[in-house]
Amino acid sequence: MRVLQVPVTTTGVPGSGVGTGTVGLPWGRLVALAIDWDGAAPGTSDIVVSAILPVGAAKVLYTKSNSAADVPLIQTRVLAKDSAGVDIAGAYVEPVIGGHLLVTVADCDALDPAVTVTLVIEVD
Repeated sequence: MRVLQVPVTTTGVPGSGVGTGTVGLPWGRLVALAIDWDGAAPGTSDIVVSAILPVGAAKVLYTKSNSAADVPLIQTRVLAKDSAGVDIAGAYVEPVIGGHLLVTVADCDALDPAVTVTLVIEVD
């Protein structure tokens, strides 16, 4: 298991601050993630956590609007897909990630860091 943290600093006027943070990801399965907001972050804050894969589109792992509530370590699951790329109803797996992680924050205040995202990754 590997644990990675991504702090995101935001700049701008109160309620409109923005920021991004990135970190390189090893190939593996995302087991869990946590979101830790600065106590001064406003309830207008938005966050999107995405894996930017070397091939294919970005994979959104977590998104939340108008909230600066901390998210304790939660297990992550996505719908499994068949060989044609179609969702398999009721079959959930840990998402495979690799490449880079991108954390985007908007509608926050200027804070350093505004939020820290923690990932737990199972690396083969």
